Amino acid sequence: MCIIGDNLQGLLRQYEICPEILYDTFSIAVELDACYYKWKAGLKNPITIDNVDGSACYERLEMKNGEMLLKSGEGAVCCSADRYRIPPGYFGLIQTKGTIARWMIAAHLADGQVEPGFEGKVTLELMNLSPYSVLLRHRTRIAQMYIFRCSTNNPEFIYRGRYGDSDEPTIPKLR
Repeated sequence: MCIIGDNLQGLLRQYEICPEILYDTFSIAVELDACYYKWKAGLKNPITIDNVDGSACYERLEMKNGEMLLKSGEGAVCCSADRYRIPPGYFGLIQTKGTIARWMIAAHLADGQVEPGFEGKVTLELMNLSPYSVLLRHRTRIAQMYIFRCSTNNPEFIYRGRYGDSDEPTIPKLR
């Protein structure tokens, strides 16, 4: 069941999921942070994704004057400007904001789930699918998070992964 309206607003307050200003009737806004990662220039093609730490392939960048240029066909590993705390028994699902999607920008590439117990900034894999370069600004409302009720509150089923408690985008990490 998707939590909406007064129930969503009450849940945000009860568990301090995120700043209340991000509340929307059907979802929670996800705004773009100023920090992001892009591919390093000159990587050997093809890259090997097994046993390679992401820091060998990605360069950490900050928006200049609060802006990031995403060229046609280009991607960036970004994150939410705010931290989120998903309580046990609830599950977040990230979707690109409709207006952003209509510009042919995808906010995530099939990794839009936020598990119970997750705390931190949410990583986004932005992709410009349009034929044009797009200028994105810090705190652009790039995505939205829908909150669903899980079938259990069991504390065994909470996120304990290596990408939690992050304050910046998470690039691939070795196990």
